[in-house]
Amino acid sequence: VLQDETGGIVVRFDNSVENKISEGNKLKILIKDSKLGSFADVKQVSEIEFNGEIGGEKIVRKIAENAEMPSPLKVTIDELKSGDFQSIIVEIEDIQFVTDDVNKVITGTRTITDCSSKLGIYTRSNASFANSKTPEGAGKIIAIASNYYDEKQLLLRNTSGFDSMT
Repeated sequence: VLQDETGGIVVRFDNSVENKISEGNKLKILIKDSKLGSFADVKQVSEIEFNGEIGGEKIVRKIAENAEMPSPLKVTIDELKSGDFQSIIVEIEDIQFVTDDVNKVITGTRTITDCSSKLGIYTRSNASFANSKTPEGAGKIIAIASNYYDEKQLLLRNTSGFDSMT
Protein backbone atom coordinates (compact mmCIF):
# COMPACT_ATOMS: atom_id res chain seq x y z
CA VAL A 1 0.00 0.00 0.00
CA LEU A 2 1.27 3.46 -0.90
CA GLN A 3 -0.21 6.52 0.77
CA ASP A 4 0.37 10.24 0.55
CA GLU A 5 -1.60 13.29 1.69
CA THR A 6 -4.30 12.64 -0.93
CA GLY A 7 -5.06 9.00 -0.10
CA GLY A 8 -3.76 5.50 -0.61
CA ILE A 9 -3.81 2.66 -3.11
CA VAL A 10 -2.53 -0.90 -3.32
CA VAL A 11 0.46 -1.18 -5.66
CA ARG A 12 1.40 -4.61 -6.97
CA PHE A 13 4.96 -4.96 -8.22
CA ASP A 14 6.43 -7.96 -10.01
CA ASN A 15 8.48 -10.45 -7.99
CA SER A 16 11.75 -8.52 -8.28
CA VAL A 17 10.83 -6.17 -5.39
CA GLU A 18 12.07 -8.54 -2.65
CA ASN A 19 13.19 -6.30 0.24
CA LYS A 20 14.13 -3.23 -1.80
CA ILE A 21 11.55 -0.84 -0.36
CA SER A 22 10.69 -0.10 3.25
CA GLU A 23 8.06 1.75 5.20
CA GLY A 24 8.93 5.44 5.01
CA ASN A 25 10.35 5.31 1.48
CA LYS A 26 9.01 7.86 -1.00
CA LEU A 27 8.74 6.45 -4.50
CA LYS A 28 8.20 7.90 -7.95
CA ILE A 29 6.38 5.31 -10.06
CA LEU A 30 5.75 5.55 -13.80
CA ILE A 31 2.40 3.87 -14.39
CA LYS A 32 2.17 4.19 -18.19
CA ASP A 33 2.08 0.43 -18.89
CA SER A 34 0.49 -0.65 -15.62
CA LYS A 35 -3.06 -1.77 -15.04
CA LEU A 36 -5.61 0.05 -12.87
CA GLY A 37 -8.24 -2.24 -11.41
CA SER A 38 -9.40 -3.86 -8.22
CA PHE A 39 -9.20 -7.11 -6.29
CA ALA A 40 -11.93 -7.94 -3.75
CA ASP A 41 -13.23 -4.41 -4.37
CA VAL A 42 -9.93 -2.79 -3.33
CA LYS A 43 -8.50 -0.36 -5.87
CA GLN A 44 -5.02 -1.25 -7.09
CA VAL A 45 -2.37 -0.52 -9.66
CA SER A 46 -0.73 -3.72 -10.89
CA GLU A 47 1.72 -5.08 -13.45
CA ILE A 48 4.48 -2.70 -12.38
CA GLU A 49 7.92 -3.98 -13.35
CA PHE A 50 10.02 -2.92 -10.37
CA ASN A 51 13.39 -3.00 -12.20
CA GLY A 52 12.01 -1.94 -15.58
CA GLU A 53 12.42 1.25 -17.61
CA ILE A 54 10.18 3.36 -19.82
CA GLY A 55 11.96 5.61 -22.32
CA GLY A 56 15.25 5.23 -20.44
CA GLU A 57 13.73 6.24 -17.09
CA LYS A 58 13.35 3.77 -14.23
CA ILE A 59 9.73 2.74 -13.63
CA VAL A 60 10.26 2.79 -9.86
CA ARG A 61 12.64 5.25 -8.31
CA LYS A 62 13.22 5.79 -4.60
CA ILE A 63 13.32 9.55 -4.02
CA ALA A 64 13.58 9.55 -0.21
CA GLU A 65 14.16 7.18 2.69
CA ASN A 66 12.84 7.45 6.25
CA ALA A 67 10.28 10.05 5.22
CA GLU A 68 7.66 11.08 7.72
CA MET A 69 4.72 8.69 7.59
CA PRO A 70 1.19 10.02 7.15
CA SER A 71 -0.59 10.49 10.47
CA PRO A 72 -3.26 7.85 11.09
CA LEU A 73 -6.81 9.03 10.58
CA LYS A 74 -8.70 8.56 13.86
CA VAL A 75 -11.97 6.71 13.27
CA THR A 76 -14.37 4.49 15.17
CA ILE A 77 -15.30 0.98 14.11
CA ASP A 78 -18.75 2.23 13.03
CA GLU A 79 -17.24 5.07 10.98
CA LEU A 80 -14.86 2.65 9.30
CA LYS A 81 -17.65 0.22 8.49
CA SER A 82 -19.92 2.90 7.00
CA GLY A 83 -17.34 5.04 5.18
CA ASP A 84 -15.09 4.73 2.18
CA PHE A 85 -11.75 4.33 3.92
CA GLN A 86 -9.46 2.31 1.70
CA SER A 87 -5.70 1.82 1.77
CA ILE A 88 -5.02 4.50 4.36
CA ILE A 89 -3.57 4.26 7.85
CA VAL A 90 -6.24 4.54 10.54
CA GLU A 91 -6.27 4.52 14.32
CA ILE A 92 -9.14 3.11 16.36
CA GLU A 93 -9.15 3.82 20.10
CA ASP A 94 -10.80 1.99 23.00
CA ILE A 95 -10.82 -1.44 21.38
CA GLN A 96 -9.78 -4.96 22.34
CA PHE A 97 -9.65 -8.36 20.73
CA VAL A 98 -12.78 -10.45 21.31
CA THR A 99 -12.35 -13.06 24.04
CA ASP A 100 -12.03 -15.96 21.57
CA ASP A 101 -9.14 -14.18 19.80
CA VAL A 102 -7.07 -13.13 22.83
CA ASN A 103 -3.54 -14.58 22.99
CA LYS A 104 -3.93 -16.26 19.57
CA VAL A 105 -1.51 -16.22 16.65
CA ILE A 106 -2.38 -13.11 14.61
CA THR A 107 -2.37 -14.96 11.25
CA GLY A 108 -5.65 -15.01 9.36
CA THR A 109 -8.64 -13.00 10.49
CA ARG A 110 -8.97 -11.92 14.12
CA THR A 111 -11.71 -9.72 15.52
CA ILE A 112 -11.59 -6.50 17.53
CA THR A 113 -14.47 -4.86 19.35
CA ASP A 114 -15.30 -1.57 21.03
CA CYS A 115 -17.91 -3.49 23.08
CA SER A 116 -20.70 -2.48 20.68
CA SER A 117 -19.33 -3.18 17.17
CA LYS A 118 -16.85 -5.70 15.76
CA LEU A 119 -14.31 -5.55 12.94
CA GLY A 120 -11.97 -8.11 11.39
CA ILE A 121 -8.20 -7.73 11.18
CA TYR A 122 -6.46 -9.77 8.50
CA THR A 123 -2.79 -10.79 8.55
CA ARG A 124 -1.17 -12.89 5.82
CA SER A 125 0.58 -16.06 6.92
CA ASN A 126 3.84 -14.92 5.28
CA ALA A 127 3.99 -11.65 7.27
CA SER A 128 7.23 -11.34 9.27
CA PHE A 129 5.14 -11.09 12.47
CA ALA A 130 2.58 -13.79 11.57
CA ASN A 131 3.40 -15.93 14.61
CA SER A 132 2.94 -13.06 17.09
CA LYS A 133 0.11 -13.34 19.59
CA THR A 134 -2.81 -10.99 20.02
CA PRO A 135 -2.69 -8.89 23.21
CA GLU A 136 -5.02 -9.39 26.14
CA GLY A 137 -5.82 -5.79 27.09
CA ALA A 138 -7.62 -2.82 25.61
CA GLY A 139 -6.19 0.25 23.89
CA LYS A 140 -5.81 1.51 20.35
CA ILE A 141 -4.82 -0.13 17.10
CA ILE A 142 -3.11 1.41 14.07
CA ALA A 143 -3.52 -0.44 10.78
CA ILE A 144 -4.48 -0.04 7.13
CA ALA A 145 -8.18 0.33 6.33
CA SER A 146 -9.30 -2.10 3.67
CA ASN A 147 -12.11 -4.39 2.71
CA TYR A 148 -12.64 -7.84 1.32
CA TYR A 149 -15.56 -7.40 -1.06
CA ASP A 150 -18.41 -6.05 1.13
CA GLU A 151 -16.63 -6.74 4.43
CA LYS A 152 -14.62 -3.86 5.90
CA GLN A 153 -11.39 -4.93 7.61
CA LEU A 154 -8.01 -3.78 8.85
CA LEU A 155 -4.65 -4.99 7.59
CA LEU A 156 -2.01 -5.08 10.30
CA ARG A 157 1.37 -3.64 9.21
CA ASN A 158 3.32 -4.82 12.25
CA THR A 159 2.77 -5.62 15.91
CA SER A 160 3.59 -2.08 17.03
CA GLY A 161 0.12 -1.29 15.69
CA PHE A 162 -1.32 -2.69 18.92
CA ASP A 163 1.50 -1.96 21.39
CA SER A 164 -0.78 0.24 23.51
CA MET A 165 -3.18 -2.62 24.26
CA THR A 166 -2.41 -3.61 27.85
